Amino acid sequence: MEIGPGMGRTAFYARKGGIAAYSTVDLPLGVVAQACFLGATLGPDAVWMIGDSPALAAERICLFPSTHPLPETERFGLILNVDSITEMGASASARYAEWIAKRADVFLSINHEANAVTVADLASRFFPSADSRRVIYWMRHGYAEEVFRF
Repeated sequence: MEIGPGMGRTAFYARKGGIAAYSTVDLPLGVVAQACFLGATLGPDAVWMIGDSPALAAERICLFPSTHPLPETERFGLILNVDSITEMGASASARYAEWIAKRADVFLSINHEANAVTVADLASRFFPSADSRRVIYWMRHGYAEEVFRF
């Protein structure tokens, strides 16, 4: 599961690399952009959206709008967030962090630390007992790469 996937390039490369089960959650217009990009590059049968038959979801990249409830029955081997959880504001980021702690085996965050909300603060609140690793993200100034294993 990827939170805030932008155009969906990571989903694209995951699919090209053989990862069949991939889901995203993003703002509604982001979902539209991902559907256009992934549909054009991988074909329309590679994408599943709200309203499609649930039976088709397992074989497609599932695109969830942030206005829809997050999946509550699935467990995700990895949840990825790059460039967004610290930009959502305290309430939304807390909602995602609480959900991540319940649904992820591993959470990988690559986010800057310039906002009032930081992943370190969320982690201390929502996953204090997770096995974690934090390093400077050398590709972008002011960013940290944090991995949490639940």
